[in-house]
Amino acid sequence: MKKHGHALEIASTAAQGLAMHATESYEVVIHDFQLPDMPGIDVCKMFLLDEPGLPIGIVTPKDDQKLMGEAMDIGISQYLVKDDQADYLEILPNIVSNLVHRARARKPSRLTGKALQTAKAREKELNEARGLFNTLAQEAPIGIFYSGSDGISNDAH
Repeated sequence: MKKHGHALEIASTAAQGLAMHATESYEVVIHDFQLPDMPGIDVCKMFLLDEPGLPIGIVTPKDDQKLMGEAMDIGISQYLVKDDQADYLEILPNIVSNLVHRARARKPSRLTGKALQTAKAREKELNEARGLFNTLAQEAPIGIFYSGSDGISNDAH
């Protein structure tokens, strides 16, 4: 992957991958279906629950149509079947490039750590301010006009 311009971090288990994902934001996740501590499809569900739309590729040693259908149903972006000759390794860089392109095309949707706490605190403050403003607008004996972010004047009362 590195020779194709992709930075790579490797986790040996589902638990390790999930821990890495909890502290870092990754553009793309590719993992094997057969993990030593958890089925790969369950790991995908956890990643997608935390970050809907995350481009995920899953690699499996068997051509299982039912598994492929389940993978696509939960939002897995790519499903790659391993072969005995390891030919899949030749197309893997292209798959990763396509997933990276997809990831960069979507807007970021995930904050972690302090950034998430700060965003939640600001959202709470904003909601409280909106509530106070709405109460004032409803109870004020005079008309209140305000300008929205688009510059258009709005009648609040």
